[in-house]
Formats: sequence, structure tokens, C-alpha cells
Amino acid sequence: MLFIPIILILIVAIIWFKQYENSFFKKPKNYPDFTKINHQNKPIFIAFGDSLTQANMSADWLSIVEKKQPEIQFFNAGMNADLTDTLLTRIDEIIECQPHFISLLIGSNDVMAITTEKRLKRYYDLGKIKQDPDFDTFKANYYKIIQTLKSETTAKIMVVSIPPITENWLHEVNAKADKYADFIKEIALAENLIYIPFREKLKSNMPEKSSQIDDYENSVALIRMAGFKRNFLGNSWNEIAHSRHAKYLTDNIHLNEDAAEILAEMINKEINKMFSNGN
Repeated sequence: MLFIPIILILIVAIIWFKQYENSFFKKPKNYPDFTKINHQNKPIFIAFGDSLTQANMSADWLSIVEKKQPEIQFFNAGMNADLTDTLLTRIDEIIECQPHFISLLIGSNDVMAITTEKRLKRYYDLGKIKQDPDFDTFKANYYKIIQTLKSETTAKIMVVSIPPITENWLHEVNAKADKYADFIKEIALAENLIYIPFREKLKSNMPEKSSQIDDYENSVALIRMAGFKRNFLGNSWNEIAHSRHAKYLTDNIHLNEDAAEILAEMINKEINKMFSNGN
């Protein structure tokens, strides 16, 4: 009869884990909301993007910037597993707040969706896409995001280059990501936006191929394991990354504290530059 309580425990554990995993796809507590804006002449900064911005599966670069800029009101518009498609469905929420600054960090999921059938299926299962994405779709979406933000707000827009996907720069996924990153830089310069060369900065600090094993195919399992280590074992994101012999990425995708500090400093530097120029 012992197997009955064991089965019940397993069922409860599975249900609990599913609820825990689903919680990662809820909006951040400080998601942009016009009713929450402090109308005391405080500039508004909205960080628009995916899990690298939402930061419940990745180190929180936005909070670091917030601590350095107490005179600014910050909102986190990052949503886990988002692609450029899904950002377009949420863009009106950003426009409604009429921010003074917007950071845009998106593209990693667009790249991963075209690399393996497993990743593509996951985006469909999460309701993030309705048709197979490709590079042309990404370019059209990204351009539309930029044009919409430029025409519907007066915000200073910071375009952030996507970080590496795996720390093996020779992996085919990074060859694809390079193509996407090149377009991001190209459109930022063409539209006279502030370009944050995050990908280039990390690459300059890393070997071409780290000593970590090539485990990109297991990234979903690694994401879950990283979340478990962080939320239940209390490991830091740095510890999780270093346990895989990685310098900046906890699970081939998400940022550790060292990477978050680098991005925060790059963003903070641009904010200070704009203030010093009277913008």
C-alpha cells in the first residue's frame, strides 16, 4: 500500500511544479501601468523585452540601474519567452505611459525559435507565436517596433544588442545570432538611436569557445535546473553559471550577476550622458 501515498506525493509535486513554472510567465510587479506613474516630474524609463529584462530567470540588470538613478521612475516590461511578435502585441501598454526613456532588448527567442524543433514547439505551446518565425519576419517586426515607438512617443530609445546564446561563439546558433545582431546594430544607426553594444562587450571578455560542454540542445532542462538552484538552493546566478564552466550565462541564455552589471553600467552611462547634455 506504500505505493499509493508515493503516487499521491508525485502527483502533488507535479502539479506544484507546473504552477511554479507557470508563475514565471506572469507580468513583473512593476510592469508599465499608467495608473502607477508618479506624476511628480520624474522621468519614466521602461525596459521593453524578454526574460533577460524580466529577470526572474536571469540576473536583474534593471534594478542595478534603478539604484543608480533614484530620480527616474523605472518600469519592467520584460516578459519571459517573448519574441518580436509578442512585443508588438504589448506595445500599446508602453506607449500609454509616454516614457522618456525606453530600452529595447529582444531577439534571443527569435533566434532560438529557428534552431531546433523542440524550441519552436515550446514557443507554440506557450502561445508566443502563431506561425513559424524567420529572419525576414524578425526584421519586419523589429522595424515596426522601432517605428511605432518613434512615432507614438518622444522617448530616447536605447537599442541593446542580444547577448551570446551559449558561450561557444563557434556554435551554429551564434552564427545565426550574429546575423540578427548585425541587423539590430544596422537599424539603430540608421534610425539615429542609442546603440548599446552588449553582445560585442561580452564577446571581448570571453574566449572564442569556453570550456563548458556543448549542451545547447538541453537548454530548457538547464533553465529549469537553474531556477531550482536559484529559488530552492539559494545559489547566486554567478555560482550557477560557474558550475557549468561558463563566464556569463547560467543556462546558455540567461545572464548571471557579472553580465547584468556590465549591461547596467552601459545603460547607466548613456542615461548620465543624456542628462549631462540636457536631454
